[in-house]
Amino acid sequence: MISAAAAAIAVLMCACSVSENVTNPSAPDVSEPEETVYYNPLTGTAGYDESARLNRPVAVMVNNIEQSLPQRGISKADIVYEMPVEGGITRLMAVFSDYHNLPEIGSIRSARHDYVELLLPLDAIYLHFGGSEAAKKAISQFEVDDIDGLVFSNTAFRFDKERAKSKAREHCYYSDAALLEAGIEKADIRTELSEPLPSLFTFREDAAVSMTQSAVSVIAPMSGICTASFTYDPASGLYQKAQYGDDHIDETTGKAVAVQNVFLMYTDVDLMQDGLHKEIDLSEGHGYYFTCGKMQPVTFKKDGEDSLLQVYTEDGAVCTVTPGQTWFCVIPSEFESKLSISGAESE
Repeated sequence: MISAAAAAIAVLMCACSVSENVTNPSAPDVSEPEETVYYNPLTGTAGYDESARLNRPVAVMVNNIEQSLPQRGISKADIVYEMPVEGGITRLMAVFSDYHNLPEIGSIRSARHDYVELLLPLDAIYLHFGGSEAAKKAISQFEVDDIDGLVFSNTAFRFDKERAKSKAREHCYYSDAALLEAGIEKADIRTELSEPLPSLFTFREDAAVSMTQSAVSVIAPMSGICTASFTYDPASGLYQKAQYGDDHIDETTGKAVAVQNVFLMYTDVDLMQDGLHKEIDLSEGHGYYFTCGKMQPVTFKKDGEDSLLQVYTEDGAVCTVTPGQTWFCVIPSEFESKLSISGAESE
């Protein structure tokens, strides 16, 4: 069991990682130009390459059905959106701020229209393998630059023959930066942004300081089949993810995915007229934000298809978020009653 002291120390480490500039009064008065620091717009972390600021992001649809596991490359994503699709399963959209930095990732699966609404404000290139009719319509309507494996399977994707010995064919397609760039070239896709991306969230190193509830273990059913679980590790200051009753492993690292931030957004999710696919309301919702072993209730609002999803505290202020990678779950409202959070006592 994780001790309260260990958790408190980890929170302090999380909140106090910004170094201060100290002036030496005896030093000569010599002014030196300050070096400009750039931040990753999706994680808020410093050290972002200035030359990458106008490179377009890439959003990749990743299979999350149990028979397709393990996945590759998801632990490197700046943000992962997990949402329900048909049949009670979930699908992931892994987003990387710079298409040049795409690791080997997959297995890659088909597009869904709700994910288009999340990638639009990021002007991201959409990498997928097929898609629902609603997804195809959204891609066309919003003129999304996409690379579809049904068209570019021999250019932008690699079929893993060894994996196909034990997995169905649809669980064996992957891509990476080199393959993606080949697809971009063949499809003649624009690679530059007109201006640098705005920050995905309002990032602050001390975002957890004002939180008064601890959250060590989070168990969030997303359907009758799939449950997303997160366990806080004080040593790393990160939440480790699990699903299907086991660690959520990235095959590339052999380790469980671990992230700085976790969001649970509860909203209306209905069946479409086809009786199969989901219609997810991303315009508003409520839920919880977890970071540094702490939590707070939040609300969500998205003003339109091409607007960023905004996060607010209960009093209506903009929610500040700890710099780092994020896992974002969108969950049907009826499953909120099944949410379990341990260590959530007031301090």
